[in-house]
Formats: sequence, structure tokens, C-alpha cells
Amino acid sequence: RDVLAARPSRLCCETSSCQPERSLGTTRPTGAGVGDRVRKCSEAPPSWVASTVSARSGPAPCAATKISGSRLSPIQIGAQDCHAEEAGAYTGDISAAMVADSGASHVILGHSERRDAHRETDADVQAKTCAAWAAGLTAIVCIGESEAERDADQTLDVIGGQLDGSLPDAVDAENTVIAYEPIWAIGTGKVPSIAQIEEVHDFMRARL
Repeated sequence: RDVLAARPSRLCCETSSCQPERSLGTTRPTGAGVGDRVRKCSEAPPSWVASTVSARSGPAPCAATKISGSRLSPIQIGAQDCHAEEAGAYTGDISAAMVADSGASHVILGHSERRDAHRETDADVQAKTCAAWAAGLTAIVCIGESEAERDADQTLDVIGGQLDGSLPDAVDAENTVIAYEPIWAIGTGKVPSIAQIEEVHDFMRARL
């Protein structure tokens, strides 16, 4: 599969030591006020947004309307998950069609916290990716190894397995962004080196 190899910028790294052409920011549950914070971001001067954000934002669902109609094109809105089914009795979930209807253009899938806490498998991520495409969304597929896997020198094996299992056959640079986020760097204060990031990015490009 000739995926993303011709478009290196479609590889994204959600770490402070990596500065690709596209960066990815997410929000976690923080209580009230997220709508106001997103609104302030949307009202910032274009030059600030272009240099500081120029990114995908994954806000709480209720915040999407605060920014989806913004005049500032550098900000693109995305959800942090979607259901694999188009519709059904799945109370509390959100379908890809609902995400698209809110004005979003992207959806984050397979984040390590969902893989862990919600026991999402590569097959689950692949099904959600297909659902995202069907709704006209760009899928941001997250992959990354744990600290134990890196210490055991299994990083590339883990990344390869996640790529093979999470990406449908029809994946290409127009419908998917691959976000590499080492699990051991989330909230730990540990930061992967440029060499570590480049090793994984080079591996992904070669494999895809």
C-alpha cells in the first residue's frame, strides 16, 4: 500500500520535541469553561493562531460550535472519537455523521487512553476509521508503544502491528493522518528524542 509515503507531513507527532508541519492538540475533561477557552482561541489574531495553533483541535463536543464557524482557517476542528456504526442504540456515543454535522473535519481514533481504558483493539480502530471516511472525515489514527515495550526493544514491532491492524486497505494521504504518540511520554515528563521520533517516522514511511 502506497500510504502517506508521498506526503510526509501527514505523519504527525504529538510531542513537544517534534515540530512537523501539522501539530495536534487535544483537550481532556476539565469541567466547565472549555467553550470559553476555545472561543478565546478562535478570537485570537490570525498571526498568533498560525504560529501557535495551525492545528487540529479536539475539544469537548459542546465546544465545537464555538469555533466551527470561525473566520480563522488555520484551526480545524476534530472529535476525539466516534462510533463504528452509523446509527443504533449506543447511548452516550457519537457517530461519525454527527461529528461531521457539527462542522468538524477530523476525528481522532485509537488514542492510547481509549485503547487502554476502553479496551479498544486495532480491529475496533479500523472499523471506526471506515466509519469516519464514510462520513467524509479525515481519520487521525493514533499509534504508540508503552515504556515496557520500548525497554524491551519492541517499539517497531508494536508500531508495525498497529499500522497493519488499524488501517483499512483503502487508506491514503487524503483520508488519514497517522499520529505517533509514545505512551510513555504522556503526562510523565519524559520526552522522546528527535532520533527516537525519526526512527519511528522512517519506519512508518518505509512500511507504508
